[in-house]
Amino acid sequence: MTPLRAYYIWAFFVRAFRYGVAGAIGAGWFGAVASGANAAEKKAEPPSAVASATPLPAVVALAAREKIPLEGIDAVPAERTTARVGDSIVSLVTMVEGNKISRQWVLQVTAVEMTAEEQAMKPPGVETMYASTGAVSRFESTRQALALRLIGPFASDAKPGAKAPPDNRARTLIKADFLALGMDRMAAALMKLGSANLNYGMSNNPFPPARVAEDKPVAEALGLSAADEQAFAGFMPAMMSFFDVVQKTPGLREILFEMVNKVSLGWTVISSGGNLDPSFNADAEDVKVEDIRPWSLPVADGYRLPVKVSLNRKPALTCTFIVTTPKPPLLACAGVLELVVEQAEKKQRQLFIRVLAARNGGEAVASAAK
Repeated sequence: MTPLRAYYIWAFFVRAFRYGVAGAIGAGWFGAVASGANAAEKKAEPPSAVASATPLPAVVALAAREKIPLEGIDAVPAERTTARVGDSIVSLVTMVEGNKISRQWVLQVTAVEMTAEEQAMKPPGVETMYASTGAVSRFESTRQALALRLIGPFASDAKPGAKAPPDNRARTLIKADFLALGMDRMAAALMKLGSANLNYGMSNNPFPPARVAEDKPVAEALGLSAADEQAFAGFMPAMMSFFDVVQKTPGLREILFEMVNKVSLGWTVISSGGNLDPSFNADAEDVKVEDIRPWSLPVADGYRLPVKVSLNRKPALTCTFIVTTPKPPLLACAGVLELVVEQAEKKQRQLFIRVLAARNGGEAVASAAK
């Protein structure tokens, strides 16, 4: 049997890279889970997380001064499933060049109270996803306000008494219920169907009846459940909302853009007449159960979910997510404990975004978080 893959044409992801990029991006999404693997493709080895877990001395000193926690994830009662004012996540952003840390940043994301104007806004629109099996999934969401803070860069060779790094701050609204969909359920579904020979499509438009008639019986024969289809459909809103936080954090989008081969990207834009066809693919055979005990969570296992981002069918980036269930206080990161971004071609750099600490909000911290 051939390995299962998930493909999405993902316009939003590339919009996160439009800093310095000209040209139009195709609107809308399309996704398919399709069988078949290129035997010549080399399996991606999981990147080491050692560097991403070790703050530089300057980062440790900054955290002590600013009272920013660098370890420990608070437990949360099982009945709480929504964000609370004061919920916060601290992540370490690390750029590795060669085998050495070159720079680090501290990323802090905190849930804050919405203003009266924000509360009066119309609810976000309903996201509808159509499967090639005929299944339809609809997702609604409420908004949550976040305070975003990125401090850095801290150079690995910084001398004592060096100039304080930039401290960038912003405020944004996110779709909290989309983040709560998480990515762990799709990872579990991919593992379940990893050896299946299946073509499975998703789109924000209905598929032709002939395609539904072809795919539905195959999916049923493989035991694809309604919950599995919901997990595949929910992955897109969760992923888009996760990168919405990245894009809206001052400085972080530019850091991510450093990972793109700008010469290759520029040629892709020119050769395509200014249009980009962004896609992302997750090979089911690469999805693994991951030991997440280093984060001291109540559960021991999460998932390693490698994905490959392409522009006009040309590999651009390889991203590896370590994911768990997105329960508070990990709601604002969609349960992503670590993201590792690598260049698809030269692979001279690795970018790590790793959760170090997360704290529950409540009355005691609500005023401080505003």
